[in-house]
This record gives sequence, structure tokens and C-alpha cells, in this order.
Amino acid sequence: MLTSRIVKQVEIPGEPGEWLKLRMLPGKKLEEARETQTRRLLSTFRAMGAEGAEALAKFNAREAAEELAADPLAEYDIDTLLRAGIIGWSYEEKLTPQAIEELDGRVRRWAAEQLISMSLPSEAEAKND
Repeated sequence: MLTSRIVKQVEIPGEPGEWLKLRMLPGKKLEEARETQTRRLLSTFRAMGAEGAEALAKFNAREAAEELAADPLAEYDIDTLLRAGIIGWSYEEKLTPQAIEELDGRVRRWAAEQLISMSLPSEAEAKND
């Protein structure tokens, strides 16, 4: 399926009359968002020196999977998701990458969750494949 064909306009919660137009993210952009987030996390561990190396050595895949299940955005770079997925909005400001960065934290997280929801199959859909 061509993801560029899947577009929806969603009302921004808590902002009457304001909306975002979102497009389904292509697999390549989802991979890019994961890779960017992974690089950021590894950089953080490296910056911690010995303490970071110890934390990485104690890494528990099961605990990480539980954390990811609790926060579907944990493995993605939100900026990458938003730049790739927001294709229109009702704000007066022109839609640019810099303007997207100006969105408040609540709207950024909500929009990223909407994009992930549009772009990844639900557990039920995944089991049927």
C-alpha cells in the first residue's frame, strides 16, 4: 500500500477549531525514527561513561519490552515522526520543520501517538497476518 494515500484530519484536543492533517508514515520513516532514537540512547549511555556501560550490561530485554508496551513512543524519535507525518494544519503559521518544533509538548506527543496508531498494525491485525 502507498502510505501517501492514507491521510486523515484530526481535531487537536483542547484547541477548539484547530486540526492537523496527518499522513500514514512509510516504513522507511518509521525505521529512521527508531534508528535516531537508538543513536540518542546509545549516546546518552556513552556520555555516562562507566556508569552507562554498567547500565547497558544490565540491560534486560524483557523489561525493555514491557517499557515499550507501556509507552509506544519510547522507541521512536518524535521529531522524525512529526516532520514526516504532519502535512497540514489550521494554524496561521506556515507549516515548516521549524514551526513543527514550536508545538507544545502535549500536542507533539498526541500527534506522534496519532501517527503511530495510523502507521502500525494493531495487535489484532498483526496476529491475523
